[in-house]
Amino acid sequence: MGNNSSNLSIQLQGDWTIGGVVQQLSQLQELSDRIHDAPPTISVDCHGIESIDMCGFQLLEVWLHCQQIKGHKTTVVNMPDFMRESRQRLGITRTSYSRETSS
Repeated sequence: MGNNSSNLSIQLQGDWTIGGVVQQLSQLQELSDRIHDAPPTISVDCHGIESIDMCGFQLLEVWLHCQQIKGHKTTVVNMPDFMRESRQRLGITRTSYSRETSS
């Protein structure tokens, strides 16, 4: 987790499928507890995500939306091609983050 005065960078990794979301939920809760005084912009780096399914996308979406409710602007960066393709295949078109950039 990197931080400068106006941007916090969070790196996600691991298994975001139905078999791994419980662990990811636990990690996101810990992150949420630590970033309550974070800068206004949160950059979420997805490069380390190894696998993801609908459950993982839903968890990520809900968490990003919660950060927006708390007043943060969220940006998703470095989304792997397989993740982008999965999102399209699953029909996920609406997201809570402000923009997405690739690596």
